[in-house]
Amino acid sequence: SVLRRLPAEPSWTMRNAVFDIVNRRLIGGYQDTVADNVGFAIWDLDNGDRLHLVKMPSAGQTYFNAIDLVEDGSRLAIADHDAYAVKIWDTTTWQEIITLTGHTDNVNDVVFNWDGIRLATASSDGTAKLWDAETGEELLTLEGHNGFVFGIEFSPDGTQVATGGVDATAKIWDTASGRELFTLAGHATGINNVAFSPDGKQLATDSAEGVKMWDITPEGSRELVTLAGHSDVAFRLDYSPDGSLLATSGFDGIARVWELSSGKALHILEGHTHLVYDAEFNIDGSRLATGSYDGTAIVWDTTSGRMLLHIEGQCGSIYS
Repeated sequence: SVLRRLPAEPSWTMRNAVFDIVNRRLIGGYQDTVADNVGFAIWDLDNGDRLHLVKMPSAGQTYFNAIDLVEDGSRLAIADHDAYAVKIWDTTTWQEIITLTGHTDNVNDVVFNWDGIRLATASSDGTAKLWDAETGEELLTLEGHNGFVFGIEFSPDGTQVATGGVDATAKIWDTASGRELFTLAGHATGINNVAFSPDGKQLATDSAEGVKMWDITPEGSRELVTLAGHSDVAFRLDYSPDGSLLATSGFDGIARVWELSSGKALHILEGHTHLVYDAEFNIDGSRLATGSYDGTAIVWDTTSGRMLLHIEGQCGSIYS
């Protein structure tokens, strides 16, 4: 049974969702299919109330490919699909404070490092970039993938960044010099997302044939295991904060929570009616948020697999 439904407008196509655990909020990006605007809404996680709404003109096409929040919840980064840019917002005043421009095609992913000082982006222009998140200065351009770069993530200590691309490889880079350290080749199809384990010693990568786990050491990399279970593309993934679980979202309409010590699916989360674009743990791993093309976002209890919160409009999709 659903514990709570969060209010959304019937004309919204929900695109993204991210937890703000410090302030106990959920932030979701949307596209309004009737009013021709985009924006994001903020809900109170305790009572389900909608706290704030930010609207921007969409010019008919604009939406957010990805969003990320600094750890203390004070700044939100959004990847603007059509502007080929990233915009950073102050979440106290809800004013845009910086726009990062430099990519020449869609920005597919955006992520802050652990202290919120740096930001990394992945783009369809075939590059990834590192930025000063406080000044907006472009620091490094990472070139090496053959085609679109879909996913990007910092290592927990911020010294490395991993990327995944349509060329079916993942790459690990030094964030100080921009030097390519390793190329992980083993997938047969494009990699949609990458995730470091909380201790930085492993990397997870996902593609159409499943999720691969890699051992990462200063001496090199080694493929460990493939987690197979989705009947269609595994699209997004996220480690629990203690590193014991991995969540995956699939184009089969299902999210899975994997127990990494056994390599088995601990929970198969069925509640969406269309492909699931994202799965993200909260800060203590007790909750998982999923977003789907069916127009809903769901928050799950990761101990029981129970559905706790449900965001639903009458039409549209949720990407995250």
